[in-house]
Amino acid sequence: MSELGSILSNGYQSDSTFSSVSPATTFPSDFSILSSVSSSDPTTSTTSSTSSATSCSATPSNTNPCPELQLVGNDPEPLEEGKPITDEKVAECENWLESNVEPPEGPTDSPEYKAWDQMRDQCSRIENVDKNAAIRKEYILQQSSVFRYECVQEAVAWLKKHADKIRGLPEWLEEHKDDWYSPCGPGI
Repeated sequence: MSELGSILSNGYQSDSTFSSVSPATTFPSDFSILSSVSSSDPTTSTTSSTSSATSCSATPSNTNPCPELQLVGNDPEPLEEGKPITDEKVAECENWLESNVEPPEGPTDSPEYKAWDQMRDQCSRIENVDKNAAIRKEYILQQSSVFRYECVQEAVAWLKKHADKIRGLPEWLEEHKDDWYSPCGPGI
């Protein structure tokens, strides 16, 4: 078997180099892939690798900044009295907001108006907190899928901080720990 045939069948090259193969050398169609091998670089390989490098930087680089997190409603904090935020509370608030768009008639200092305004603020906050928690979860999943752990740490910190105020959040954080806990160690 020729040296070239031996290399192709064994998948590696012995101590000799491709010194006799030049980029202009032509081969039968089965061997055309080797025409791109440089005679000056015996380490050139035609195999590909699917491994990826993980960034271990605690902060995003200036040349590759993290995508901006698109939150709604000025990113309110959950209220203590409204905890935990549940799907039922969110649905009730959505319904209330849809059916109470207009304030009650009368002066703005009336008890009816004040109650409407308070309920509107509370429901808007519950709705926005729920939406922003979902946005943060999706952001974490998207960024971790491309190994950008440094991008998700603020979102994770917010979710952890409010985990007791949003039903199912502690379980989600545990279930998706691999999506936000960097293999580089805590805090990255």
